[in-house]
Amino acid sequence: MTEYHGSGKCLTRVRLRDRLVTTTVILNLIALALLVYRQINISHVDLWFIVPYALFLVFLATRARALKSRVAELVDLAAQRAGLERVLRKGKVAAPTAAPEVQVPVNAPDPASPQLPG
Repeated sequence: MTEYHGSGKCLTRVRLRDRLVTTTVILNLIALALLVYRQINISHVDLWFIVPYALFLVFLATRARALKSRVAELVDLAAQRAGLERVLRKGKVAAPTAAPEVQVPVNAPDPASPQLPG
């Protein structure tokens, strides 16, 4: 969302939230239904099905966090390339960081140019 404050000032806000994919929701509902059904029909707590499902949930959470972190890095990089500055909570501007430079070897062949036999 971008707020325009006049005289060339604007504030762009970005919010990254976790969104569940439909297939993930369906698979989790099926797995939970099977777990509940199994626990209702047996007299003891069976950890052979609960522990793998819990590990699967931890896996999903860590992958979602890693993806969210990567998207935040991409948003920061795009904003930096667009000349935007990061504003902290108390109205301070974050210290500008140098953009990473890509180093290309001088003698690297250009993939667009045809190669002549040597």
